[in-house]
Amino acid sequence: MSTALRVVTWNLERKRPDRGLGAEAVERLFGWSPDLAVVTESRTTAPEGDGRWFWPDEPPPGDRFAPEERKVGVWTSRAGESIDLGAGGPDPTRIVAIRLLDPAITVLGVCIPWHFAGVRERTDRLWEQHLRFLEALGLVVAELDGPVVVAGDFNQRVPRAPRGAKAPAEAMQGTFADFDIVTAGVPEGVEKQGIDHIALSRGLEASSVWGWSGAEGGRRYSDHDGAGAVVIRR
Repeated sequence: MSTALRVVTWNLERKRPDRGLGAEAVERLFGWSPDLAVVTESRTTAPEGDGRWFWPDEPPPGDRFAPEERKVGVWTSRAGESIDLGAGGPDPTRIVAIRLLDPAITVLGVCIPWHFAGVRERTDRLWEQHLRFLEALGLVVAELDGPVVVAGDFNQRVPRAPRGAKAPAEAMQGTFADFDIVTAGVPEGVEKQGIDHIALSRGLEASSVWGWSGAEGGRRYSDHDGAGAVVIRR
């Protein structure tokens, strides 16, 4: 990697990124001067600034989502191109795959389903969609060559929280067996474990890791804390 890569990720809780609290949240996110940003539960109306957004082709299924809503998006100020993961990969509304050209690195932005996904609709059991996504993601990362960054909403605390579900934690460990989830634990800048994470494949490391609160000055921007890391080669 020719230079360090500043990576940030945050769940924007479906707020409109071009007005009100949503616009303020985007300003906070880009206040970290990232080279790469992965947002979850956001919208294609997010400002591009001096970079480019990559989004899934379709919004999440269901009438409650607006046409411009997306589960995940990846922004970068570096040159990059989309990657087609083909059939059999994770839910395509919940993953964005790009390849940066300089540095040469593959980036997967993800929004892994929360434990209750599909339960209200009675289509899936508790954690079922989450586990299914992790299994498919594991097959994808096993086939990728070169350095890889996976970032976004993992919908799990790492390491497993007290009384947390064991099977999903073990599945997360299996999927990321060859990665270092550098945002595990409680990063500097926050007071509790988060579920927005940055994972680095072998050959990469974080020279610094930090987080920020979803609320500031009495204003709640998100129900998630954000996370960031400076990524370099080992």
